[in-house]
Amino acid sequence: MGLRLRLRRILEVVLNVSSLVIVVGIVGVLLALNTIDLLLWIRADLPALLSVAVSFATLILGSLLLISSRKIASNTAFSDIPKLYMPINSSDVPKPVHEMIQTELSRVAAIRGNAKPQVELLPESVGWGKPGSRFEGVRFKAAAMRSLTNLETELCRISEHLRRDPRMTGRGYMRFLAERKVVAEDVGRFFIDKYEAVRFGPSELSETEFREFMQLYTALLRSVKL
Repeated sequence: MGLRLRLRRILEVVLNVSSLVIVVGIVGVLLALNTIDLLLWIRADLPALLSVAVSFATLILGSLLLISSRKIASNTAFSDIPKLYMPINSSDVPKPVHEMIQTELSRVAAIRGNAKPQVELLPESVGWGKPGSRFEGVRFKAAAMRSLTNLETELCRISEHLRRDPRMTGRGYMRFLAERKVVAEDVGRFFIDKYEAVRFGPSELSETEFREFMQLYTALLRSVKL
């Protein structure tokens, strides 16, 4: 359908241009013959010659304006169409044109949909969360390292006696909590082992490793008994 429409447009352009050229040529030849004939008759009469020249110039100007009026009218009609207007109703354009527009709109919509990043098809991210996922913009290692501080903040809301001494290491603080039966000793030990491995390890965490760490952190929070 698209090829047929293009061929039809080309044929219309060829016919319009060729018919315009033929008309201009015929009018030009007739005007030239008439001019030569008049000049032969009045070549000795200067006033009559000037009158004919003015009439001839007026005739040429009027002919050019008449011939170009169609082009001017077409350009004016196109310029009156709003630039943001998109004819999508079958009554706005011929049926083949409407079908072509609908086909192209569907194709553009499909391309736009496929251009959106599909999070589930992206490879597993390392260091940072994938765009469009629940971890977007999260640096896994930094978030894991804040977990011990977050735990202390939550416990201090319950009791100031659970505040960590500035000189106390993370492992010492976990031992401090386990001795007071605030957290389960085995869960606290597993958590601090993983925490130190993340904190002092040279590599970034993958999304899977971050999920496993957060599951262990959640288990630690659930073991809190006060």
